[in-house]
Amino acid sequence: MKAVILFTLIAFTQCIHGQYWTQYFDGNDTIQSQSILIQLDTSVNNIWQVGPPQKNIFDGAYSGSNVLVTDTINSIPDSNFSYFEFTYDHHVLWGILAIQWAQKIDLDSSKEIGIIEYSLDTGNTWINVFSDPMVYNFYGYQSSNVANHHISGNQGFSGTDSSWRDIWLCFDGSYFQTQDTVTFRFSIETDSITHGSEGWMIDNMSIHETWFHTLIENSKEFSFKAFPTTTSGPIKVVCLKNEDPPTIKSVELYSLEGKLVAQFRPESNNFDLDLSPYFAGHYKLKIVTDQGFDLCDIIIQH
Repeated sequence: MKAVILFTLIAFTQCIHGQYWTQYFDGNDTIQSQSILIQLDTSVNNIWQVGPPQKNIFDGAYSGSNVLVTDTINSIPDSNFSYFEFTYDHHVLWGILAIQWAQKIDLDSSKEIGIIEYSLDTGNTWINVFSDPMVYNFYGYQSSNVANHHISGNQGFSGTDSSWRDIWLCFDGSYFQTQDTVTFRFSIETDSITHGSEGWMIDNMSIHETWFHTLIENSKEFSFKAFPTTTSGPIKVVCLKNEDPPTIKSVELYSLEGKLVAQFRPESNNFDLDLSPYFAGHYKLKIVTDQGFDLCDIIIQH
């Protein structure tokens, strides 16, 4: 039996750049028809919860107040397998299908892992994205935070990363053109020893079809944050790196189709922008530096 998370949502002007579904877990990020419907397994072993995180490392949301997390207060237990699912039931007609989210992890390396799988047959068989050749690109995390479970051999996220990471899981759209539905499952797997770990925390999920793709030169470390993520125009961009800070070469605003909408030349690593002249919708703010580049999600609503 499963519980479906569907928040009451505030409408905004629909994005004109293509199909886009989101779930920020706060109830004010999108309209209902564009919401990712998260299904939590309601078995007694389930530890996934939605709410404000109140732990040491997991001490706040990426935006708003709520996240999807392996318990908002307690550490993850031993001998646990918990998951949540969501289904994408739209034919992918072009470009790239991108699943995106922000995350933190605190898992005992190789003994507790976070697994991501997808199914093309409504859950009869599952394919691990970490080892699947059909995955076009999967990035945003540190390579040291991927491991195989020491008992089951399942591959997934492991170790500790206390920084918010912007994760992208991308498939070539042609791979899903003949599929009616694709189901994604995020699972936590622990061994028989309690390690006192905080688990896996996720916020700001989205699914979108796009031509825009950051395959080659994305930054190794997430260096910038833009806020608020939903704005009528003004935003602030701050640099998160105190040691070896990057030097900004340019700041570019893109539509989800990869069209360059605007370019900016800030004078420092912390700056303000006014995006009110641009159409309402979803955008990517690309911050190009001497160390690579970062992408920040921006929703403009008037």
